[in-house]
Amino acid sequence: MCRLFAYSADTKTSPEYFLETAHNSLKHQAKKNPDGWGLSYFDNNHELHVFKSPYSAENSSNFAEISHLIKAKVFLSHIREASTGNPIIENCHPFHHDGFVMAHNGLIPEFHLPNVRNEVMDNISNEWQNEIKGETDSEAIFYLIMSKIGNDRSASKIKAAIKNALYELEKIYYADTPTSDSPIFNLIFTNGDDMYITRRGRPLCLMGISKGSEPDKLQKWNKTTWQFGKHVNYSQVYITSETFGEHENWFEIPENSLVHIDKNQNFSVEHLKMRL
Repeated sequence: MCRLFAYSADTKTSPEYFLETAHNSLKHQAKKNPDGWGLSYFDNNHELHVFKSPYSAENSSNFAEISHLIKAKVFLSHIREASTGNPIIENCHPFHHDGFVMAHNGLIPEFHLPNVRNEVMDNISNEWQNEIKGETDSEAIFYLIMSKIGNDRSASKIKAAIKNALYELEKIYYADTPTSDSPIFNLIFTNGDDMYITRRGRPLCLMGISKGSEPDKLQKWNKTTWQFGKHVNYSQVYITSETFGEHENWFEIPENSLVHIDKNQNFSVEHLKMRL
């Protein structure tokens, strides 16, 4: 069910190794996630660029060409296996507006049911409801977060908005959803400075790279340091749904947690007080 890959780095970095070259590249993962792809990054002027297609990345010349050209400090990508919504470009991730961009791997169970969808939409302000173009629960989650951020763009406000949005969605699930499936909220949300990652319901991994390491020689992570709290002294921090090769040093983000990576690649991990 979809795949995510993103990074925050202190210098302009190419994502091509992870998207095209690695043994289990995103292009390779697209064999099982064929319903679209999206690549996004922020340029030197902090302008957001987003490229999307409703077709598979596996045989896409555009995916390959753009992957080769991008060099950025903040990058976010997604390949899609359609669950809610048809394979059309309006349903492809990442979703973006007003300098924010988000991709999601997960679902709100039974979002297609009118009572579930309507209650989710009722929690989104009219201003942001009018921006919704597609059919997915993921886009609704993005605009629910946007409606909670408001005019305060501070890191503390954005973290609070993400947590409150997920808590509201969980409350809707327990009130209105006649299924044993649990909501899945693996998402990555960024404004080009800070990056926010939540893990709930599916695997999600993180890797920190020290200065001087190359992406194909990944190292310098000490397992004993992995814990809730703050982590510093990394030049690059990578996030992925599925790892890429045999010799990489990925570590699983704890279930029900929120990771905040600041613009200096320091990151903190905190527990999300979800019901499950």
